[in-house]
Amino acid sequence: MIAPSFTKQFNLELEYLLLDATRFARAARNLVIIGCGLRREDSYLWLVLISFMHNRRWKKKRTVIVGPHASETTTRIENFWGRKIFDQQNLVAIDLGLECGISKLGEALRKGVDR
Repeated sequence: MIAPSFTKQFNLELEYLLLDATRFARAARNLVIIGCGLRREDSYLWLVLISFMHNRRWKKKRTVIVGPHASETTTRIENFWGRKIFDQQNLVAIDLGLECGISKLGEALRKGVDR
């Protein structure tokens, strides 16, 4: 998921894309968030994350955040749930920009294949 934070009003195609992302996130095994701080006002993106976690197998799912402030985003996610449900295996912060973080992202996703 790469946040469309550059726009204040979404056009219809982007609305459909976000609707599909919300629907398919529930079945996904990994959720990769790139360059997004998940501010409280990013309600569509929070819905995608909530949909991703709304599954009986949520403990096997992995969220990987890539961005210069990824650790802050993971803290925001942990605080949102209000209790300790994540560990370093299922909520991963890669505190690098996309160019430098892409190889680390590949490593993080490969590590999760065995789970």
